[in-house]
Amino acid sequence: MNDITEVLRRDILDYILNREKVFTGRLETTEFLELVWKECSIFGTYYDLEQAKQDLWQHTVNNYDWDDKYLLYQYFRLLECEDAEFLCFLEKCVHPIVVSQVSEIEEFARGINNILKYDGYMLKLKEKMSGKPVYGATKCQKYEYDWDVFICHATEDKERFVEALASKLKERHVSVWYDDFSLGLGDRLKDKIEEGLARSRFGITVLSKIFFGKKWARDELDVLVQRDSFNRKVILPIWLDVNHDDVFEQSPLLAGHVAARAEEGIDRVVEKILKEIGSP
Repeated sequence: MNDITEVLRRDILDYILNREKVFTGRLETTEFLELVWKECSIFGTYYDLEQAKQDLWQHTVNNYDWDDKYLLYQYFRLLECEDAEFLCFLEKCVHPIVVSQVSEIEEFARGINNILKYDGYMLKLKEKMSGKPVYGATKCQKYEYDWDVFICHATEDKERFVEALASKLKERHVSVWYDDFSLGLGDRLKDKIEEGLARSRFGITVLSKIFFGKKWARDELDVLVQRDSFNRKVILPIWLDVNHDDVFEQSPLLAGHVAARAEEGIDRVVEKILKEIGSP
């Protein structure tokens, strides 16, 4: 019996189909077929390779009456194959032979992992090939959180830093609890914030002089500090126009955490966050 449900398979396939680039990357469809044929048993069960190549040429080149959705859902039978075969297909989708740019490989793998994690699997870096990442599928604990990160911040810091940070993280396929994204009309602010804190893996704390003057911001921080102290690393601090002495004066404990600095620029800060949160 498969662990990866049809619901999640459909979610992943739709994600792949909705990307700007085709799932075969820089390969022709027949080349991609040969790649997965050699290393996954997914197609060998159903088709003769040479016949399959002829079918693909006839219907994706000569006539073009099979689109990518038909290939993934019907011809490749990815909804009904074994988990190992489905995962092997995903590995090949993000392989350097298929995708050339390192940043695109990493983005693609992260996007898949953001869905795959809910059924207890992930694509994990296993080696480098000519300096490019190669991912292998592995089991992991089923995802228990609704968001990757909760952003703890002062409202006054939104425009000058926090809004851009949240948007950039979202672009990089990080699920973010941020009040502008997560609060709907009529929501009870306190209840939703408590839910966000409890259901997020990490808490990004944007520390500024304004932040330290806010009681509710300090209350959020106290919750994160407690989780950080008794469970695992949770707090990811960012210093916004403050230095070590400023932070130490308000919280000696936080001053001991390695922090990103807003002055490094949004892109650099985001890269540091991605390195820390990795995959579940």
